[in-house]
Amino acid sequence: MGKTVSKFRFFSRPFENYDVENRAFKVISKEKPTPAPTHPSLEKMMEEIKSDPDLMNKGRLSDEEIKNLSHVFVTSSGDNPAIVKQKLPDDRHTHDEYIYGFQEPTKIPAGKLSLRQLLELLERHVTDPEKNSAQVLAQAYNLDLQTSQNVIRYFQTFQLYMKPSGKEPGTVRRVTKLLASPFVFEDNKKKEADQMTP
Repeated sequence: MGKTVSKFRFFSRPFENYDVENRAFKVISKEKPTPAPTHPSLEKMMEEIKSDPDLMNKGRLSDEEIKNLSHVFVTSSGDNPAIVKQKLPDDRHTHDEYIYGFQEPTKIPAGKLSLRQLLELLERHVTDPEKNSAQVLAQAYNLDLQTSQNVIRYFQTFQLYMKPSGKEPGTVRRVTKLLASPFVFEDNKKKEADQMTP
């Protein structure tokens, strides 16, 4: 289809360009260009303006009215109780960056955990799983037993893979103290280390 159209355009182009300059000069030499057709909604408005030429001047103020407005002054005194002026904050220092990158919530509803509480829960379980079982942690953090079991099962603390030095296999260490500044690492089983080595 495209080839046939292009062939047709190839033959019709000389006829389109015939006497182009003279036709262009005819359009340019017109004193008043032909206006574009108006929208039907504007036709009624244009007819009203043509029938009443003073319609455009009805909204304008006369010279006397403008002079009268120059003598009008509005003064106010006292404070408006509806307008409350807010003072700028006295504390202008920049706030410290948050530990987790965002402001922690102050109120946490029952059955929910903040990121800090979640990491504490995982830390407590990793350090002593027998003492801090799912049931104990559910009571401590006001959680459902099923929820605490799912958190312990599906969430884990970060694992750090140590690059092997020489011929020794790489070791995997689990970060147990996430909230303390010096991180404490706990060696995992040799089986996990063997799985991580290439």
